[in-house]
Amino acid sequence: MRSPACLPTMEFVRRGLLTTLLLAGGALGATATACPFCGPVPEPLATRRARSTTVAIAETVGPATVAADGSRRQRLQLLSVFPTIGNRVEPAEPDRLPVLATVTAEFNGTALLFEAEAGNWQALAADELLIGYCLTAPAPQDRQAAAAERLAWFARWLEHPNAAIAADAYAEYAVAPFAAVRDAAGAFDANRLADWLADPAVDQQRRGFYGLAAGLVARQRTGPAADHCREAIMTAVSAPNVSDFRAGYDGLLAGLFIAAGIEAPAVIESLGLLATAASPVDQRHLLQALRFCWEEPADTLPQPAVVALTRRLLASPNLAREAVIDLARYQAWDACDAVVALWPEGAHDPLIRPAIAGYLQACPTAEAQQALTQLRATDNDAVEAAIKATRLPLPAAG
Repeated sequence: MRSPACLPTMEFVRRGLLTTLLLAGGALGATATACPFCGPVPEPLATRRARSTTVAIAETVGPATVAADGSRRQRLQLLSVFPTIGNRVEPAEPDRLPVLATVTAEFNGTALLFEAEAGNWQALAADELLIGYCLTAPAPQDRQAAAAERLAWFARWLEHPNAAIAADAYAEYAVAPFAAVRDAAGAFDANRLADWLADPAVDQQRRGFYGLAAGLVARQRTGPAADHCREAIMTAVSAPNVSDFRAGYDGLLAGLFIAAGIEAPAVIESLGLLATAASPVDQRHLLQALRFCWEEPADTLPQPAVVALTRRLLASPNLAREAVIDLARYQAWDACDAVVALWPEGAHDPLIRPAIAGYLQACPTAEAQQALTQLRATDNDAVEAAIKATRLPLPAAG
């Protein structure tokens, strides 16, 4: 057997092109380590506390001022301090001078203070509930079993009436690996999840996560709890799209894939998401959910089913390029004919031909090389331009 150093140059070219395609696919290049549907969230309080040298309770003593770098600073008087681990609170030194802390907006009253580096204070407006929550929240854990057990603690705080607590509990799930969320799913209340999925007042991005959580409950449990969550997911994904943009629909679809497994493709078909006239936004959500399924096949769909659904999206005018890139990532080389058939679309979409050329160059089959030869015979300049474009950074897919 030849060593990798002796592989033919063409093999290195194919590998390089495949890497380029993956990078063009944005987040496709690596397995996601956190919720791919939750959107950006602030750093959870427990993480901020764990990396701080000092955590304190303070009170504002003056208005905020704008610093030279544009940040807002406000003076606060320390009232008490507590360690980065544990909930023992000690009074601050009575003669300690006020500190100048960075704030997002001016406020009056009590605050939590975090000192990550000496003299670098960050302030967060806080009431007694939030302070108590911060004091008792478990510290981050590295081991998966411990991380899942810790994560379960935050389930009770989801959608808490205190908005800051609710946002922080959600942030804990948003930054957690899917494996930890899955292993902590026993802490979810099925009825509450179903209610949140049906409540239009719940933030749409959070509803996406609750769809995923409901899918885990439906998959892991039996009886009324599982049925209730399964029905709530079906109702949520079937609801008509009332606008051109709805955040969280990808999470709802991921929950459907988790709950229904191999039966989910038939549901996707019945929802019309594979039709060429389907909402481009909804189809983009579907593509994102399929990427999640590829990374988590044991909990969603077998990877061949992910490939089959992605191939169907080649017919979508708005997603053809992204589908080609995904199929290259999945090394679905048997889709060669369907990919080549998209070449004429390049007259309308300048980005599709580089994706096709990259797919064909990365594909190791004789069929792909023959297809490239035939395309060159038809329009060699267009093929060379597309190949040249594969070496340039492309806009991220999806």
